[in-house]
Amino acid sequence: MYSLNPDERPVKRRRLQEPKTRTESLAKRTMARHLNFLITPDAPLIFTSEVEARYYLKLQDLSEQAKICHSNYITHKCGPDLIGPTWQKYCEEWDRCSTFRPQFFGKTRIIAQVFGELMNAFIEPLSYKAMLVIFTLLFGIFIIVGLA
Repeated sequence: MYSLNPDERPVKRRRLQEPKTRTESLAKRTMARHLNFLITPDAPLIFTSEVEARYYLKLQDLSEQAKICHSNYITHKCGPDLIGPTWQKYCEEWDRCSTFRPQFFGKTRIIAQVFGELMNAFIEPLSYKAMLVIFTLLFGIFIIVGLA
């Protein structure tokens, strides 16, 4: 790269390879445009509404479960004055369940689940022959762009 000697001039950098033909340049621009779409922050907007809907459903389910646990805790008269190790185990579980906090519940699992279902819905109707053709085309495009 650059030498530490101040008397020497730095070496100029050159482009490694330039597109040799117009089609190679077009292929690179097309791939860059499509890959740029996948990298941009707008790409998750495709299934954001589904994720949000499932997130709120999960929060409602967990809050209902917390209410049930709290009612069980109260109806069984759990607390520090409870005597007996048998009920103490259940009371601790109900107490832990009733102290649900939604800020500790993340969307990562839901996002992964929705993305998995989306990919599964795309791949399920395809035959093995169609998958092989698609894989070959994608592999070929990446090889051509890599060699260009």
